[in-house]
Amino acid sequence: MVKKKVYAVRAGHRTGIFYSWSECMAAIKGYSKPDFCAFFEKEDAVAFMNAKPPSDKAEEEKKS
Repeated sequence: MVKKKVYAVRAGHRTGIFYSWSECMAAIKGYSKPDFCAFFEKEDAVAFMNAKPPSDKAEEEKKS
């Protein structure tokens, strides 16, 4: 049995947990720097939503 993916969107036109890729795409398409991830377990998606997103400054330091 194939598990369906759950998509968590932390930054997008709409945020939340989505149960299809088409819903997720609609939430992030055209959004500058969307923050989203796919999971097999809803609990992991909820943890992602509750976790602090990385700051832009930390990302800039990684590039240096």
